[in-house]
Amino acid sequence: MNIIKKSALLLCLIAVCSPAFSQDDFVWKNDLRTKFLNNETVIMEVNIRSFNSNDLNGDGFIQEENGEIRGTFLNAIDRLDELKSLGVNTLHVLPITPTGKHKALGTAGSLYAAADFSSINSDLIDNNSELTPEQQVKRFVKEAHKRGIRLIVDVPACGSYDLYLQRPDLFVANFAGEPVLPEDWTDVRLLATGTEDRINPNVYSLYKDFVKYVMDLGFDGIRADVAHCKTKSFWRELIEYSRSKDPEFMWLAESSQEWSEPIAHEAVYTPYDKLLESGFDGYYGSFFNIKNWETAKELYGNVSSTLSD
Repeated sequence: MNIIKKSALLLCLIAVCSPAFSQDDFVWKNDLRTKFLNNETVIMEVNIRSFNSNDLNGDGFIQEENGEIRGTFLNAIDRLDELKSLGVNTLHVLPITPTGKHKALGTAGSLYAAADFSSINSDLIDNNSELTPEQQVKRFVKEAHKRGIRLIVDVPACGSYDLYLQRPDLFVANFAGEPVLPEDWTDVRLLATGTEDRINPNVYSLYKDFVKYVMDLGFDGIRADVAHCKTKSFWRELIEYSRSKDPEFMWLAESSQEWSEPIAHEAVYTPYDKLLESGFDGYYGSFFNIKNWETAKELYGNVSSTLSD
């Protein structure tokens, strides 16, 4: 057998014996923190509950008995190519935790009234699928990653009234022994973070388990709702824990240069610069005031101020 025939035979054997690579062999390596710090992220916020829903009569309510479709992790996959075509490379996914029903706002409840921090909101799950809730989320995450889209998940700042009824030890109580209402958010109660010198181990454990849960689901980072209502030491320990598992796991704080007071008399207050010192990679700034800015100069001024921090 000459060299050419031997080479041809070897190539045939390699083709037959080598395993075929499929979509299931896809491996994602998180690079979100580097992308963000290099100003290479194009972030879009999505609410899975409504992202690919179909409200046929436009009344603002999804009535499945009338053929209307609610948004789920599985049907959200259908719009990922659209987002990629728009240049989006990072999604900020609004809270995926179950919502409280006691004192709920609206029929579905606020996404930020977390009834627990260790499971998936059933409203976001396709009940006709044989996949478990976690498997459905992982399918969405994997399909986003295949398109080069990274994922940040929102962690609520407070617990729902339902959670308070189950775990009063997690919450701040006022002088009358009642759970504290932050601002005018009637559907939630203030979690007891602890002090700078002594972190509340129960609340910390709640958040640490959440971090582990979403990292296991494949998310690339976290956006912390109303981050200033927890101490610098609380966030530092939590962020260091996540970075020990994945150095590229990104943290984004909801904070502002203009916020200077706690959300309740009994709440702690940590300014944005101290949040950055705790390990956050960035914060939102005061862009919720965009409706009040009348000139481009005001917009540029706020963007410049935020970037300089």
